[in-house]
Amino acid sequence: MVATSALADPKDGRSSLVAAAAQCTTIAQAAERLACYDKAVNALLSAEQKREVIVIDRAQVRQTRKALFGLNLPNFGLFGDATDRNSPDAVTQIETTLTKAEMNGGAWLFILADGARWRQTDDNILGGRPRVGDKVVIRRGALGSFKLSLAGQPAIKVRREN
Repeated sequence: MVATSALADPKDGRSSLVAAAAQCTTIAQAAERLACYDKAVNALLSAEQKREVIVIDRAQVRQTRKALFGLNLPNFGLFGDATDRNSPDAVTQIETTLTKAEMNGGAWLFILADGARWRQTDDNILGGRPRVGDKVVIRRGALGSFKLSLAGQPAIKVRREN
C-alpha cells in the first residue's frame, strides 16, 4: 500500500508515482520501458526519502489497525475500509493481558499491555477481581460498541479512552 499526500490522483486514489510506474508497462520497446521504470522508481524512492510517500505492507496495515482498535477516529481510508468486517485486514477483536485495573466512580478502568485504557460503560459486575496478567479479549460489538472479557468471565461493555 502506498500512502501519499499531494501526489494522489483524485480519480482513483492512486498515487501519481504509482500511476507513472504502471504506465511503463504499456511501452513495447524494452530499452524505453526500462528507462521509464528507472525514472518512475527513482521518483518513488526520492519521494519516500522526503517522506512525501510512505509504502507499507499488509502486515503493517494490520498492526496499525490493531493499535488503533477501539479508538473513535474518522475513516481516512489510509488502511482500507475500517468498517468492512470482511476485509482480510479487519480487526474484530484483540487479545492481550491486563497490566492494571482500578475501580473509579463505579466503573472499572482497564490498562492493557499495549498501554490502551478501556473504561467500563455498563453496570455489570465482574465475577472476580481483575488481576495483573489476566487474559483480556475485546470484541467489536454492534453499533460501534465493544465488549471486554476478562479471564474468561462474561463480557462487559467498554469504550477506549486513549
